[in-house]
Amino acid sequence: MKTRTLLLAVTALLMAACTSAPQPRLNNTAEILPRPTKTTYHDGVYSINHNTVLCYDASVERVADILCEYVPFAKRGTECCAENGVRLLIENALGKEAYTLTIDDTGVTIKGGDYAGVLYGVESFLQLLPYEVFTKKVELPLAAQHIEVEDSPRFPYRGMMMDMSSDYYTMEELKELLDIFAIHKINVCHVHLIDNGSFRMEIKSHLELAQEGGFRGGDAKIGPHNNFYNYKWGGYYTQEQMRELIAYASDRNIEMIPEVDVPGHSGAIAKVRPDILCNFQPDLSKSNGYEYRNVWCVAKESNYELLDDIIREIAELFPSKYIHIGGDEVKFQTWEQCPDCQALAKKRGVKMGAEFQDIFMERVRQIVKRYNKIPAVWDEAIDGGKLSKQTIVYAWRNIKWTHQTTKKGYPTIVIPGESFYFDTRQSASEVGHNWSFPFDTKHVVDWSFDKLGFTEEQIANIIGVEAAYWGAGRNNWEHYTTEGYTTDEMTYYNYMCYPRFSAFAEIGWCHNKRNWEEFSEFMTSSWSKTLTALGLEHRLETPVVKVEGDKLSASVNDGSTLYYEDTRTGKSYKYRAPLSTDVAKYTLFYSRRDMGISKKVGAEAYYAELSPKYEVSSSFNLTYGDFHPALEHYKWKTDRGAKVGDWVLYTFEEPLECYSITVRTGYSHTTNYLINEGDVEVSYDGSTFEKAASLWYGYATLYPTKPVKAIRLIAKMNMRQNHTIIQPLIVK
Repeated sequence: MKTRTLLLAVTALLMAACTSAPQPRLNNTAEILPRPTKTTYHDGVYSINHNTVLCYDASVERVADILCEYVPFAKRGTECCAENGVRLLIENALGKEAYTLTIDDTGVTIKGGDYAGVLYGVESFLQLLPYEVFTKKVELPLAAQHIEVEDSPRFPYRGMMMDMSSDYYTMEELKELLDIFAIHKINVCHVHLIDNGSFRMEIKSHLELAQEGGFRGGDAKIGPHNNFYNYKWGGYYTQEQMRELIAYASDRNIEMIPEVDVPGHSGAIAKVRPDILCNFQPDLSKSNGYEYRNVWCVAKESNYELLDDIIREIAELFPSKYIHIGGDEVKFQTWEQCPDCQALAKKRGVKMGAEFQDIFMERVRQIVKRYNKIPAVWDEAIDGGKLSKQTIVYAWRNIKWTHQTTKKGYPTIVIPGESFYFDTRQSASEVGHNWSFPFDTKHVVDWSFDKLGFTEEQIANIIGVEAAYWGAGRNNWEHYTTEGYTTDEMTYYNYMCYPRFSAFAEIGWCHNKRNWEEFSEFMTSSWSKTLTALGLEHRLETPVVKVEGDKLSASVNDGSTLYYEDTRTGKSYKYRAPLSTDVAKYTLFYSRRDMGISKKVGAEAYYAELSPKYEVSSSFNLTYGDFHPALEHYKWKTDRGAKVGDWVLYTFEEPLECYSITVRTGYSHTTNYLINEGDVEVSYDGSTFEKAASLWYGYATLYPTKPVKAIRLIAKMNMRQNHTIIQPLIVK
């Protein structure tokens, strides 16, 4: 036995030695994302070994440095090598961001029309090497298939927006994200620095803005974005840090565009500088004394002086030719209550609302122009009808507004929230925002200007496309959703963005992007492994669940491994054979492959809900709202935030026998407008109550052991918000 064990061990070591070099990617695995304009495969494999020389034009030395982060070349220099070399060369005739890539017996030749073209040739070359290169820990030798690639982008602007006001990313996280953007040939990072959540950018002439406005919760001036009132968290970026990040992005051909979102979305700055607000005192009793206004006063000259200071420093810091100044989702009713704004509107002869906003936006636009920048706005900012056509418009509300802006002749960035906001849930039963209908990767793959009816004249007004990820608190105290996604924040970000972001990258770059069948095959055969090597958790397609007779089964077609979870115990098991339909209401299926995971899905019996009749009474004044389970709508809305002792009583018409009852407050997609701390009590006779659960992020699930007559929710803290959302019960 000992001899046999030793023999097996030696055999394993020999096999490991023989296969230690990473295997080359051949045939359909040697593909590039975004898909190049033209690719020609040839027989043969080129090996990069310790004798291979990396040579390059001096102007692209930083590109060579980036390549060396992934491939450990033993030799490098600016003198070009004729054979056994990887050559990075400028070829001006190719045009901006265009490149050619050739791999043959003599080595690798990458020619770019400019620095960016060489960089993108390198990014494509890395995707032809073994997946392990993306770990940045690979050793030589490496091999790549012989190939010829010709490539150039469709649009000059290909962006990703990061909500750095709601979320606080470390410098290391931001650099990793910029690396991944570059791999996808994204060339803009739009940084949303200032919003209701936080003021993230150091302004040296007004240090208090970031030093006080960069934190929320606890003893901070800004209340918690969602939850845990007693915990203070946050941070901000010094100008020195931002310069470092801008330089890092520039090396990867990424332009960082700053955004100062005004006149709305300014709750953070209003907490530090309440003097920006309109000249009236609102009724704060509904919000338990918390000032919730977030709109700049249009009539105060001092506001434009403060904005001049902020914009001047940002203009000096960011090399980008653009500064985004917001203009979205402004609460016009704030101006309607301000005597100074009313007087200004009368003097200027404009209606209160979008026309009045034009006065503010034009003043801010002029400040931006004073510092030789081009102003950019969200599409609401053009509703007043007078904003200059020299302004860049980000069309986000829906595709209808993209048609409007391009027809009106505005230079447009296409960023429809219904298709490119990757914080939106990917199906009705998954986590994420649900102000819009859910969409998955297939929706992004299928998106096209041709299908949506854009004319050539409209497309001529399109500068490019942008995706976005809107945060809602990235720490263990401010969870993004109410649905129990409790892994770390970047894991959640990755699940929401990939592979949707990869599919989006092809819209901005490709002249001939993949269709759904091609993209699915590419994900299965190759790209999932690339995402895994990059350390990116990502979403797999949903398993298909079937009930046939008394058997419950599930299947996948992407080579992933199936598992099922017993929701009664929370334990998971590898799926090997069909289960009994007796467990259908307690069983969820999901799959894994590499670092990919699918959503959990059950049979129809799992989702089946009971519809008992019940009456709702409350210490609140409740108003009824349209309830739609796939959208942000609600059942009941109160006229104030909850106070200690507030209650909601659900009384069933008949004693209810069920497996579970879930009580929910706040929106279903995020921990906003909820009752943060409270007890849930149960009554079996309609008069005597006993505690059954405590709220967790605004909701609690009970598992009654006998028929229930009533459920009562009692608030245990004062909520600093001006209303509360009460959702219908979920009964199973």
